[in-house]
Amino acid sequence: MSKYNPKAVRTQAAILDAVATVTVILAAISGFLAFIFGMRVAVMVFGEMSQALGIIVSVIYGGLTFFAGYLASLVIRCGAHLMLAIVEIEANTGSSSRRPGDSNMTEELQSDIHAEPESILTDEQLMEKYGITFDGEKYHYRNYQYRRLSDAVNYAEMQTDA
Repeated sequence: MSKYNPKAVRTQAAILDAVATVTVILAAISGFLAFIFGMRVAVMVFGEMSQALGIIVSVIYGGLTFFAGYLASLVIRCGAHLMLAIVEIEANTGSSSRRPGDSNMTEELQSDIHAEPESILTDEQLMEKYGITFDGEKYHYRNYQYRRLSDAVNYAEMQTDA
């Protein structure tokens, strides 16, 4: 079972994308204002004769301001796309608890495919069936702790079969 709601994540990603767009717009505006402000300050400090120096300072200051905003928008967009990628991966694998390194992953997937619909249990039903608890970080079965529910269930099933 995925720990993310795909619809909610897509909505959050769209909001973050809009925030990133607004960030770029604000960066352009602040870069332009920094350019204008830099020109005014340069004229006041250096006088009319050093207007070229004022332009150079203003362009650098305005450009750096815009660049910083643009980088911030890229970070926001990357975060949004990362969230979408995580949800897509979980949707394709069927669960956040199954990872490519799991030794029984193929067997679990095959058994899920060939299982009768009424024999498939939810995570909550499996936890209740085997007496597995979750403390918010780890799953507990008897005196053992597991990072993934599938590991706890596998051990519980082995103990039941023995």
